[in-house]
Amino acid sequence: MASLDEHLGHLSQRPPRIEEEKDDLGKCCGLVLTNKTVTCLQLRFNSVEQKKHGKARRQLQYKDIDSDDAQSGYAAEGTSFSVVFGYREPQRLTVYGRNLLKVWEYICFHRMPWIESVEPGRDFERGDKPVITGIVLEEVDGS
Repeated sequence: MASLDEHLGHLSQRPPRIEEEKDDLGKCCGLVLTNKTVTCLQLRFNSVEQKKHGKARRQLQYKDIDSDDAQSGYAAEGTSFSVVFGYREPQRLTVYGRNLLKVWEYICFHRMPWIESVEPGRDFERGDKPVITGIVLEEVDGS
């Protein structure tokens, strides 16, 4: 008769390691691990936005994201998108730039760790990498 260890031996083996897939979207975004979610999105403001918001960075919790209200979504022309974060004090995050589809998708899937807007007049990126020219965070009117 086989021992209990012989019957359950396969359960003590480690599962095979899953290779992490990475997506490098360039200088305006954090390195995305495509098979992992993250808990928050960090906003890194350019100098003009820092003056407006009074901070260099903000953090938004993904558990509070709502990308399906009437004003949210990816713009048809592809130069902006917006999502709402927060339930008690909702704020609309609007991101401006170009080649933003993957950035928006990764935010909606809770996979983007941070985004950063370029300084005004410093947009030298070429090719198909995303470029974020503006980050706007504003209160959502509840009325």
